[in-house]
Amino acid sequence: MYIDEAGQLVAFFDVTIHITHDGSLTALGVQESVPDGWTFVSVSGNKPPDIKPSAGASGALYFGWSTPPASPVDFTYTLAVPVTASGAVHFMGEVSYRRDGDELRSTVPQTIARYYGVTQAEREYLDGDIPSGLYVPGRDYEMPIRIEYVGTLTEIEVQDTPPVGWTFVSVGGLNPPDSTPAVGATGTMTFGWTAPPSSPVSFTYKVHVPSAEAGDKSFSGGLVWYRANGSELEHVLLPDPLTVQRDQDGDGLSDEEEATKGTNPSNPDSDGDGWSDGPNDPDGDGPIVAGPDFYPLDPTKWLEPTTITVQVKPPQVVLGEAVNIYGSLTDFSGNGLAGREVEITVSPPEGTEEKFTATTDLNGDYAIYFTAFSANVGWGASASWSGDRTHEGTT
Repeated sequence: MYIDEAGQLVAFFDVTIHITHDGSLTALGVQESVPDGWTFVSVSGNKPPDIKPSAGASGALYFGWSTPPASPVDFTYTLAVPVTASGAVHFMGEVSYRRDGDELRSTVPQTIARYYGVTQAEREYLDGDIPSGLYVPGRDYEMPIRIEYVGTLTEIEVQDTPPVGWTFVSVGGLNPPDSTPAVGATGTMTFGWTAPPSSPVSFTYKVHVPSAEAGDKSFSGGLVWYRANGSELEHVLLPDPLTVQRDQDGDGLSDEEEATKGTNPSNPDSDGDGWSDGPNDPDGDGPIVAGPDFYPLDPTKWLEPTTITVQVKPPQVVLGEAVNIYGSLTDFSGNGLAGREVEITVSPPEGTEEKFTATTDLNGDYAIYFTAFSANVGWGASASWSGDRTHEGTT
């Protein structure tokens, strides 16, 4: 394409030539026919020709080598794009070469440059999130599709094939197509718009999963068909295929993951503690809290372990001077936990221990200050907190 993502003409356009040959050549040249008004700028590549057009040349351009290089031969020539460029433009060429004897010729495949085109077609939501890698038998599965294009299109159509027996339910998203399969349809499904929405185009479609479905299943054959004028073009919908795994109980863990963990694939709360084995509340009604349960086989524990660090400053405590005890409270992933009350126990070598409390800041850090009430040898400090329904405290 010779327009950028904003739909504006580019100043320059590159054409790359790739040549392979057998044996040794005594002569090698390439002649290219470029669109009217498009002019030569430069040549580059790993084996650029030393014979080339003059800057500003147009029409038929000739490239050659004083000494033909070994195969493969790759080079790129750059053209200046005229401000009047429009429509589909064609680049045609021919390679002439000689070993011994007569000159031989081979046609270079035609290149077509357009002022429009689909630049991206992905199975993803508008915000970039990808579809679930899991399906639950007997429930709906949602497939997101995002399309980006440049220029002006007169037609856009999407084709996709869900797993065998999965039936069409509905469409949604920012730009739901007005042409859809019939409810209950199976097999290859086609979606379209009477008037193509502006880019990016984002929609979702739902299909119902058979209640007896089992094993890994795939969506495949995804294509975007589009047209501005002239012939219809296509762009592959990626990834293709997209494979999804069974999550029999809807807890957000595949049956294979549950087998590895030793949890029950048909029970979202294997240990019956009210906390889902995986990250999902299977039916969204609340009695089972969305996990994950970090102890899925222990009904007395379920919360994500945390870590508390404790440091004393200065390291040599002097009687009657200021002491700073500080640290951080983080979750299993190392993220700071804000707004938690931490209890710090100070244990001097002489006298009785004392307890202080501090609240963690937005980064999960805490600090206390006090005047030292003992000498500088044998100090100890520890910290703990009571936890909540999403984390539990450790010392």
